[in-house]
Order: sequence, then structure tokens, then C-alpha cells
Amino acid sequence: VPIYIFSDTLIRIFSPDPEVIKYGSGMLHVIMPLYLIMGTNGLFGGILRGYKYSLSSMICSVCGMVICRQIWLAVSLNNFGHNIQYVYYGYPIGWILSLIPMLCIYFFVIRKKYPSKEVTHHEAV
Repeated sequence: VPIYIFSDTLIRIFSPDPEVIKYGSGMLHVIMPLYLIMGTNGLFGGILRGYKYSLSSMICSVCGMVICRQIWLAVSLNNFGHNIQYVYYGYPIGWILSLIPMLCIYFFVIRKKYPSKEVTHHEAV
């Protein structure tokens, strides 16, 4: 929340140029509210790697954060006009598109292969 509120001041640390501050703040205002998705993406990427699905984690990350983001940029910038906002939205879109297959692998492959055990009250004490 402080980064969102004080984005202009924080960007000013790196450059006093008003145009840099405008674009930097715009990017922070788009990305910061959705940054939890990036953290969740990193969390599930780590879970997959921990269960020895590191190749799957890598493929999901590359496909979502690189390939899908590039497709988004090509489609949005060519069809909707050259607006920097589309570049900003490419980040959370990439995070979401890499997180979805990771969640599917976790819930439909790993959880079935390694079902969690119920802990009874007796075992917990």
C-alpha cells in the first residue's frame, strides 16, 4: 500500500524526469494490486520443484511469462493501439497464465499422487 500511495516519490529516487515518474507510477499502479499473483506463482513454482516437477514448473513459467506475454503484446499493441498500459497489463496476464497450469498440476497430479493424511486429535497430542 505505501508503494502504491507514494509511487511518485519512490520513482523520483531514480529519476527527476516527469515523464519517467508518470510511466513508472502508471506501471506500479497496475502491477502492485496484482502482485500477490506473482508471489503465488513463485510459491507454486517452488512447490512443483519440491515435488520433482521442476521441468513442469519451468515450462509453465516460460509459456506464461514469456510466450503468452509476447502474444499479448503483439495482439494488444497491433489491434488496440500503441498504449503503454497494454505493456503494464502484460505482466499480471503472464503471471496468471503461468499460475493456472501450475495449480492444475498441483491439484490434479501431485495431490492425487501424494494425498494428505488426516491428523486425529490423538496423533496431534
